[in-house]
Amino acid sequence: MCCHDQYDVKKLEERPIGFFPYTELFSANNDSFPDIGEGCTEACKEKMIKLSRLVLTNYMNALSWYYHDVKIGTDYEYSDHSTYFGYIFDGIKYEQEYFDYTLEIKDNQIPDYEKVQQEKNKDKK
Repeated sequence: MCCHDQYDVKKLEERPIGFFPYTELFSANNDSFPDIGEGCTEACKEKMIKLSRLVLTNYMNALSWYYHDVKIGTDYEYSDHSTYFGYIFDGIKYEQEYFDYTLEIKDNQIPDYEKVQQEKNKDKK
């Protein structure tokens, strides 16, 4: 039995916006970080590479969209990134006084922030 058996990478591949609960794994304060250990295999290592890349890439893109969409000078108690994530992942656009909501999630995927911005800038030229 491997300590990584509990992580469902296929489910995350099907629904990448479900990454948020996994972000705690990568916290510097996490003493139970899922390091390779007894019972792990080469397949486990590959699985954890996929999981890490999916989680961190989606987290990076979601944070970029948050910073893009959050309005400056609003009630910061309600304009935090976890509130934004909750709204966009559920397809809800509440609290429009706090966020612009330019992010469009399609097929349960967070668009790559850099690519979208490059396309927008290319169209402006």
